[in-house]
Amino acid sequence: MDSDEKDRRIADLEAELAAYNDALREQAGQIHTLQERARRSSATVAGLVQQIEALAEDLAAARDAAEAGARAKASSLANMSHEIRTPMNAIIGMTGILLDMTLTSEQRDCVLTVHNSGEHLLSVINDILDFSKIEAGKATLERRPLPVRECVEGAIDLLASPAARKDLELGYIVQDGAPECVLGDAGRLRQVLVNLLSNAVKFTPEHGQVMVLVAAKTDADGQPTLEFQVQDTGIGMSAEVLAKLFQPFTQADVSTTRQYGGTGLGLSISKRLAGLMGGDLSARSTPGAGSTFVLTIHAEPAAAPPKIHLSRVPQLAGRRALIVDDVELNRRILLHYTGTWGMVPHATESPLEALAMVARGDRFDVALLDFHMPHMDGLTLARELRKHRGPEELPIVVLSSAAVDVHEDGVVSSSMLKPIKPARLFETISRLFTDEPAAQAPRVPDQFALPHTLGAEHPLRILIAEDNPMNRKVAQLLLRRMGYEPDFAVNGAEAVAAALRGAYDVVFMDVQMPEMDGLEATRELCRLCPAPARPRIVGMTAGTSDEDRRACTLAGMDDYLPKPVRPDDVAAALRRIPPLSRPAAPPTRPADDFDPNCLAELVALHDEAGAAEIVAAMADDLAQQQAALGAALAASEPKALRRIAHTVKSNALLLGAADLGEHCARLESLAAAGGLDPVAAHEMMRRYDVLVQVVRRAAEA
Repeated sequence: MDSDEKDRRIADLEAELAAYNDALREQAGQIHTLQERARRSSATVAGLVQQIEALAEDLAAARDAAEAGARAKASSLANMSHEIRTPMNAIIGMTGILLDMTLTSEQRDCVLTVHNSGEHLLSVINDILDFSKIEAGKATLERRPLPVRECVEGAIDLLASPAARKDLELGYIVQDGAPECVLGDAGRLRQVLVNLLSNAVKFTPEHGQVMVLVAAKTDADGQPTLEFQVQDTGIGMSAEVLAKLFQPFTQADVSTTRQYGGTGLGLSISKRLAGLMGGDLSARSTPGAGSTFVLTIHAEPAAAPPKIHLSRVPQLAGRRALIVDDVELNRRILLHYTGTWGMVPHATESPLEALAMVARGDRFDVALLDFHMPHMDGLTLARELRKHRGPEELPIVVLSSAAVDVHEDGVVSSSMLKPIKPARLFETISRLFTDEPAAQAPRVPDQFALPHTLGAEHPLRILIAEDNPMNRKVAQLLLRRMGYEPDFAVNGAEAVAAALRGAYDVVFMDVQMPEMDGLEATRELCRLCPAPARPRIVGMTAGTSDEDRRACTLAGMDDYLPKPVRPDDVAAALRRIPPLSRPAAPPTRPADDFDPNCLAELVALHDEAGAAEIVAAMADDLAQQQAALGAALAASEPKALRRIAHTVKSNALLLGAADLGEHCARLESLAAAGGLDPVAAHEMMRRYDVLVQVVRRAAEA
């Protein structure tokens, strides 16, 4: 190869190398650009990561703050509830006791006003606490067999008296096909129904009507539901009011709040509870023409037989019933149920038309007459009917909203109180066609009457552990009027000591007390005195939540009464307590230990006044020593027990009680070695208590 050829080859190679280098430089530039982009992307990603982490930290902090706020709110509301319920216990309790006494009509009016105002304030507090619980997501629902008819009747019973005072007709119909029992929370369902019925009664003028219709339905998904329609003939609502009806703390307008009261929370709570029960709550209304609230709940049928099978029965099938009532609602209810039982009902609003039907020879097997009707009341109509048909030919049942004596001269066969309950109506009519005697109409019980003979009928030894002096006074007056003489302790430590010292059947234990609260005292008492020797413990607390009730149960309490404590609840709790089948603790003989010569020596050294002052000081110190003993045992503090035993030993020997002194010395030695003997410790204090009282009486003599 000549030189020119070599030069060309070299030139070509150099050109290729240059091009390759240029390509490498271009690729290096591209790589650099990519690296720069990657660096910037990494920085961006890192920044985003930092932002996300910061946001997560902010959210966590916000969550923690919200949870802390919710806890603080719940704690504040619980404290508020306790602080308000404590004086409310005194107000409602004392007025209830007064209403059980003989008062003039004016005095009874005043006391009843205070009592009802206290109950209203309590309902406001309950609304606020219920709303807070639902807001916090802590509202829990039970899932148990729920008897539908019984639940509706229970709600109606609570509103029967206020409805009767306004002369309102109140009733309900359970449509054919509705289940007798479903799975659900009876307490919550009743709460919603009571709220709806209460509003209906409140906003319905006198002589109006309130009706509940119950029917089986299915929702959009084909699931079974129950529908409750609460209809009234009240003042009604405009579209603007309906739009904000279920908002919390909202009422129709300021004038409505002033006239009718309330927090504006009841319907909001009811709607949320309806949602928790798998349904909804809605309303429709026309101003001046009444309102209808429609409550639906999920309703899975439950296997629980009804108490009375309210369907076609042989003894009623084909029986002709004459129904006379000037109120369309009542005629509707009576027509529905008598038709359901296979009877042939004929209804009229006019007593004169009813008389004309009987006079022309229309035959009836039973007459159902309203007592309060214009122009002619039910009793007068019954007398007129008797002129055409004798009592054997036409049994007559009179229905009344108030307890009235309509059984005179055999004119009326039976009577019933409204609201009409189908089971009671069924039983009343059925008895007319059997050999069983007709039931007399039940008298309306006085809600404030106390069972004055309960103490004699069901004797019990009662200890009340309560730190509030007013609550102790209420409990004392209430139990005395029931025939009991309770003892008292002012804190948990005293309660434990007293319960171990005395043979009590029951301890009513307040939960919030100083030094040792009721829960701790209950646990200590259960530890020191296991069942069956231990008295029953009934918790009393202003806390009304499920957590409060659960805390009482877990501590070992046998029963639970929320404050304000109502007399009928106390009586029911007492009736559930069997007297302990154990004798009282065998008494020791500290009086025999007492040496009168020691008292004479005290008198010689300090004169009579000085000796009496020393003994009185011992007596005054007893409660403090008992409380200190309870606290020492609860905290398992042998050193504290040793000091108490030493003090009691010194005082016992000063009074010449050698046996008690030896008992204290043994307990002191045990405590010095780090040991505890709770039974011996309480026995020491019991004997010391008796000794001091004996010496004090001797000193006073």
